Amino acid sequence: AGAREALRKRGEKDLGKAGRAVEAALAASTAGRPTAFAVLSGAEEARLEFRAVNAALPGVGVLAGGGKSLQVASSLEDAASLDLDSFAGHERVKKHGAKAGAMMHEWASRKDVANALQGSVRTYQGRFALVELAAGALHLAGGPMNDDVSAAAFAALLKKRRADLEAQLNPTENSADRPLVNDEASAAAVRELIYAVQLGCVLDLVFKDDATFRALPPKAVGREPAVNWALGLYLDRRDN
Repeated sequence: AGAREALRKRGEKDLGKAGRAVEAALAASTAGRPTAFAVLSGAEEARLEFRAVNAALPGVGVLAGGGKSLQVASSLEDAASLDLDSFAGHERVKKHGAKAGAMMHEWASRKDVANALQGSVRTYQGRFALVELAAGALHLAGGPMNDDVSAAAFAALLKKRRADLEAQLNPTENSADRPLVNDEASAAAVRELIYAVQLGCVLDLVFKDDATFRALPPKAVGREPAVNWALGLYLDRRDN
């Protein structure tokens, strides 16, 4: 998503053209060795992450995310990417404090998600695997790492964790606390707060009440590869 954002800022809409330009630049330093480079669209990233999850857990959807977007899919056909900018959330918190900044980022995130869904809210149902930062958010909120959790229970965990982080970073709700959120020692807590806000919005607007979630390990375990878009791309290339 970061690469897509950088291209958008440059006014470049053709992701294929951008990939070919990078390939040409790399060719000069690879001594003629074949070099492939591509910028994935948001939907392609979501589809590949769904493929990776289904290799490990057949029939299970995916909720994955990084700093610039969240991917969701319950099938290859409904794979979608939601542009949610956690970096903008960081700036809101640093400028306005933890509680006010988090509230402002919640409003912005709800608007972004609603616009992306174009009115089709709460349509995803079933069982989903949490990948990347989404899995980490469940862990940091005290959720189960080896069992499924309902959408309502996941949302409640995130809400409590958000309140705890806001109290930690903004204990008196005034500007005197501003140095806390701007202290480098608090950077991890600010990131966690912003992600809890974003995931809370996604759970509320994207999923039906009967959806359940299970965290997947962020790294390879033994001979089992890490589940992410790269594994999905490998499976795509292997099978086609």
